Amino acid sequence: MYGSDMSFPVRQVATGASHSMNDTAVIFDRPSFEAYAWPDPERGDYSRLDTVARQLPPGMKIIAYGPGGVLENAIALVGYEPCACC
Repeated sequence: MYGSDMSFPVRQVATGASHSMNDTAVIFDRPSFEAYAWPDPERGDYSRLDTVARQLPPGMKIIAYGPGGVLENAIALVGYEPCACC
């Protein structure tokens, strides 16, 4: 389950048969990195975890899903080619 609605805003692109993994990039250099609207995890709404936790049998745990993996988020933010060059 998702732990919250936190996500990393990226450019939305029309999807068709295919699209470039560079199309959603919003960070290109230091100024665009500093101007990016980074989400604040401290301000997130995690109440759904509390709701589900109250319904779980004793000893059962929750595996919360985040806003994608590290590589997926990096590629979405800066594009595939800049990540592949490192």
